[in-house]
Amino acid sequence: MIDFNPARVAYTVLHQRRQDVDEEAYTARFLALHRAVRDAARRFASDAALPASGPLAHALGLDQLGRVESAETRSVALTAATDEARAALERGRAYTESLRFQSDAAIHESRFFVTGSVHLDVLEHLVRDHLGIYRPPHDGVINAFRAATFNVFNQVFALTPERAEAEPEPAELVMLFNKPGRPGEVQYEDFREGLRTWMERLVEHQEVSAELWQRKLGLGRLREFALRVRGADADALLRHATDHAAAPAVAQALLEQSALLAFQFVGP
Repeated sequence: MIDFNPARVAYTVLHQRRQDVDEEAYTARFLALHRAVRDAARRFASDAALPASGPLAHALGLDQLGRVESAETRSVALTAATDEARAALERGRAYTESLRFQSDAAIHESRFFVTGSVHLDVLEHLVRDHLGIYRPPHDGVINAFRAATFNVFNQVFALTPERAEAEPEPAELVMLFNKPGRPGEVQYEDFREGLRTWMERLVEHQEVSAELWQRKLGLGRLREFALRVRGADADALLRHATDHAAAPAVAQALLEQSALLAFQFVGP
């Protein structure tokens, strides 16, 4: 069944600096771009002559006009004690190398969040026409990276424990995977429901926060699903997959296919 409520959408860029660019300077360039996009979105919303209330405005996400959130994260190295976690981390290394990222340098993730797909058009307008591709701060960004992949994800659901942590966790674990099986063998609705059941147990047992994102059809090169977990270590996460992934397709995706990465928050 189609949900006509505007979804939370993430425009996501995985990227890595050129070797001749300083890491901290590279990070600063992207943080400047984040600020410029958020400021431009607020100005656009104040100048736009569009209805911001009512059923139609809500259905289109216009009541969220100008509300662009963002986050910049940077990959961190993890160690693991169990074979399952070490295998998932190795798959993560091999997967990022297949995307032409170097394993000896940090990978950055820039994420821009909007509510409602219509705001992707707004975001594109702001970056391309308002800020400009070849004007500061955007020109300093595109001239500094050596590899990048661009993707758009829908948030499927987000789960948080009843007792949330007061301080943000130092790292977020990200498991990238596709729906397993032959075409048509596993239905998307059943696969997402199996993941939700497993994630609910994870949040309850380990008091972590977990989000499931699904890439928009054809919009990007990354694997289709991204499971993002804050508050768990790699060993505990894979141990939970071993013990509680009742659905065979979920177990196969998490234990045999998932590429495990870890990112640390850098700034808004």
